Amino acid sequence: FRSATPVILKDVSVSTANCNATLSWTGATEINFNYYEVQSSTDGISFTPQQQVSAKGSGSRYTATIPLSAATEYLRLQMVDKDGSSENSDSYTVSSSCGVGTPVLYPNPASDVFNITNLGSGQKQIQVFSASGASVYKSQTTADKTTVNVKGWTPGIYMVSVATGTGKTVSFKVIVR
Repeated sequence: FRSATPVILKDVSVSTANCNATLSWTGATEINFNYYEVQSSTDGISFTPQQQVSAKGSGSRYTATIPLSAATEYLRLQMVDKDGSSENSDSYTVSSSCGVGTPVLYPNPASDVFNITNLGSGQKQIQVFSASGASVYKSQTTADKTTVNVKGWTPGIYMVSVATGTGKTVSFKVIVR
């Protein structure tokens, strides 16, 4: 693999264990290179930064482990030069039973929004309560993912309740900054 940045990757591999994905690679050639950013996606289109790995020099071996939150995730490396230019690697598909049927909330703490993914199919009701028990947000969705805007909320700890049409309820605590 050759990118626009002066980096050549080789021996790229992905493995899964205990609801984590481990991405390993060798930076065969790294010229004026700064760092790798490991990114993940549940749709293969919108990628989110997960971990930054500093460059160690040509021929170095790297390993990064990130948690899995969905049955299928896509991983890639963004390679960033010292001048700030970057290039993305190919994406690698990871399948697991992690997160299946279990909603995942991120980021936590949240300052602008938080997302809830892996909601599955069917009707779901999302409610958010303040520490005093007051309802501050209520929504229904059939989507597998939802985003809650918390901009302007009072900083503190909130309880999030996700109820499915099958009667299953999952609760989270989220910190709003």
